[in-house]
Amino acid sequence: MTAPLDTAGLVEDLVRAVALRCHSHPGPERRSATERTDSAKKALLDALTAKDSELAEARARVELLEALTATPLWSHRALTAKLFEIIATRFGVRFLDPPDGGDVPIHEQVERMADALLDAESRARTVLSREKEASSNE
Repeated sequence: MTAPLDTAGLVEDLVRAVALRCHSHPGPERRSATERTDSAKKALLDALTAKDSELAEARARVELLEALTATPLWSHRALTAKLFEIIATRFGVRFLDPPDGGDVPIHEQVERMADALLDAESRARTVLSREKEASSNE
């Protein structure tokens, strides 16, 4: 990150240089030049302060955008990689489109897994229910 601009120092240097030139002129010209110098100093200081403020605001916006985009992208990539790892190691191509495995997005694979799990739970409840009925009829 670059160091902030020393606006006050620049203005003071400018004022000194102009004042040296003004003091070399006698009388009313000197007063008029001093007034112009003061006016120029104020205008320059105001302009530099405004630019410093704009620069600080721009830096804050950049930092905010970096913060907003860095973490979610990393998290999304990490989550996607972990899901692919789990699916590949535990289920293989079982939830992909046959016959070649297809190119199914991860959310679709997870949805298919959820459907299969709900199906399996429903069948298990049916089997348990039948076994209870059979044991109570004996």
